[in-house]
Amino acid sequence: MARLSGFWNNRISGVGGLVMLVASRCVEQFKDKLGGVLVQKNLGSVGKGVTILRGFKYRNPGNISLGNNVTIGMNVIFSSEIPAGQIRLDDHVVIGRNCRIDFSGDIHIGEGTLLSEGVIIQSHDHGLDPRSKPEGKKLVIGKNVWVGLNAMILSNVYEIGDNVVIAAGAIVTKPVPGNSIVGGAPAKLIKHKTAVE
Repeated sequence: MARLSGFWNNRISGVGGLVMLVASRCVEQFKDKLGGVLVQKNLGSVGKGVTILRGFKYRNPGNISLGNNVTIGMNVIFSSEIPAGQIRLDDHVVIGRNCRIDFSGDIHIGEGTLLSEGVIIQSHDHGLDPRSKPEGKKLVIGKNVWVGLNAMILSNVYEIGDNVVIAAGAIVTKPVPGNSIVGGAPAKLIKHKTAVE
């Protein structure tokens, strides 16, 4: 029994341990590849070189469009409370693991943007009545935006400009102009980026 628990803790030593570890990693990669291919067949449009890892959950798959070389990490959720909601990710967008994106109000994420792990994006609102019909609000995230770990982007943001950095844990409640660094809860301007940064 000790040997078995050693395997699950990656502690088997020697050639046998190495073989077991390599085999388990190969199985994981095969599952990622197979799962990603099956998911891509369901989506509205998918570019070349797209990688979708295990645990991707989604609603209204026909309304999801992915550009070339998009990466979606493990356990990402794309949801929409409004069936007509659309989401479009341009080329080279990376969505880190455990992100939750609500595209009820339509979301467009620009080329080269990176969402770090645990980012939450909300594009609809219920006002003061949680049982009311959801009201979708469009959101455009520009090119080369970096959204830090566990940041939240709420429904009244509408637009995040190009080359923006959103600090880890920030709660964004209003539009963010391009070439800005914002952070805090609610997020505030920390500084404007220069051309060199």
